[in-house]
Amino acid sequence: MQTEQEAIEFDDTRETALTPSPIAGAPVGADPIKWLETRVEVANRAVPVMIKRTIPNDWVRHKSDRGETFYLQSTGVDRLAPIAGLNFGVPKVERVQLEDAHVKFRVTGDVACNLYGIELRGMEGARSSKDPFFANQKAGWDEEDVRKAAYNNWRARGASMILGLRGLTAKALTDAGFNVSEIPGVEYKGKDSAAPSAEKSAANGDTISEPQGKRLWAIANARSEKIGGIDPKKIIRDSMDECGYRGVESSKAIKRADYDTIVRYVEQYEALP
Repeated sequence: MQTEQEAIEFDDTRETALTPSPIAGAPVGADPIKWLETRVEVANRAVPVMIKRTIPNDWVRHKSDRGETFYLQSTGVDRLAPIAGLNFGVPKVERVQLEDAHVKFRVTGDVACNLYGIELRGMEGARSSKDPFFANQKAGWDEEDVRKAAYNNWRARGASMILGLRGLTAKALTDAGFNVSEIPGVEYKGKDSAAPSAEKSAANGDTISEPQGKRLWAIANARSEKIGGIDPKKIIRDSMDECGYRGVESSKAIKRADYDTIVRYVEQYEALP
């Protein structure tokens, strides 16, 4: 989930429309394999250079049973945008009213990169006031902060995807000269880690029961039918991600304390346009 910095920081000037680059393709008559090899070589050399342009606080560490992965934050996007020629189009911001007075913001827009000459159309980002970061604030959440977090999520997702910086390993960062121990971890309910594995949670006796798991899947199947056949597995996966279980593969690892919150996410799940 987003850090405090990513949730609060926002620059309205970034909403100015920019001209996207054309989608690149192999020149007519060129050998497509050689053309592809050249582009791969450019990317292999460019990624370490871009990583060196950032600082540890521009990244966030996600821990899971499969290891650690690192994700670029909005501050890192600010550092890389000028050198990579990142262009962000005017985004469409949609406000969704949820139950219990909560809100969700969806941001959709184009992201282009002059360095690679490519464009991602209709890139999406979203944040909800039910996200753990906002839910755990003693002073409560502010709707404007949720909107800003959704905007930053759109920028960070678009930039990291188009630059090939999404979900990097520790090796990729250390090879570029980073000390990964300086990179902050994801904070879920005050802990510097994601949710525990199913085996560890089961040993502690704090995971959901088999009937609860079956009920969760039944709710996901019903929601899938209602919103047009979205894969129930995706509904549960996305809902778990929103509640601090990113990278946890099985719904059996859900803690009893988090069960009702995840059920609400599943019940209110909406497919992005």
